[in-house]
Amino acid sequence: MRVSDYATGCWTKTGEQFSRRTLLRLLRSGHTQWNKWRRSLPDLQWYSVSGKIFWLPGFVIRLPHCDLRRLNLSNYELVGIDFTNSSFTKSKFRDVDFHWLLGKPIQPRTVLDECCFRSTDFTGASLSYTSAIGCAFSHADLNGTEIVGSNLSDSIFFKTFLAAKFDNTNVTNADFDGAYLMASAFINVDLRQGAPHRWLTRISAAHA
Repeated sequence: MRVSDYATGCWTKTGEQFSRRTLLRLLRSGHTQWNKWRRSLPDLQWYSVSGKIFWLPGFVIRLPHCDLRRLNLSNYELVGIDFTNSSFTKSKFRDVDFHWLLGKPIQPRTVLDECCFRSTDFTGASLSYTSAIGCAFSHADLNGTEIVGSNLSDSIFFKTFLAAKFDNTNVTNADFDGAYLMASAFINVDLRQGAPHRWLTRISAAHA
């Protein structure tokens, strides 16, 4: 599915709008310019209605169906962006935190559903509290990656290097068959929900 570069990619509560073309140009301009723009976006707003307190985001960023292959996105602040169905093949996300933005309040959830992360580098990154349903992590490097409270259901980890921490993560129908499970920790994770392949047998044997 092709989305026009002139389609709106970001809306803010102050009425500003930015096109996909503008945002993609910023992404390719380096982390310094991108992070400066990202931090300029308005923070969430708290509301009280009939005694109930809730918040609304100060902005919405949607960049689905993007071709972002072979980009070095290390040190980028990418919290709260919807990248659904985008390709990040052979890109780098070293030390990127997809959940927390230092010095900022609660941020919208990062959405990575159905993205292609083939041969992508997530060394030292945090994929915590993200939605990454149906992603392809084949041959990716998740060395020292933290994945807490996320949804990785239906994702594929064929020949993925995994030295990661999975805590309270949804792996329903996720396929780890052929993955290199090097010193990974699965905490509060029901591995029986995963796709019924040989990887579960190997994990069970290792912990017997």
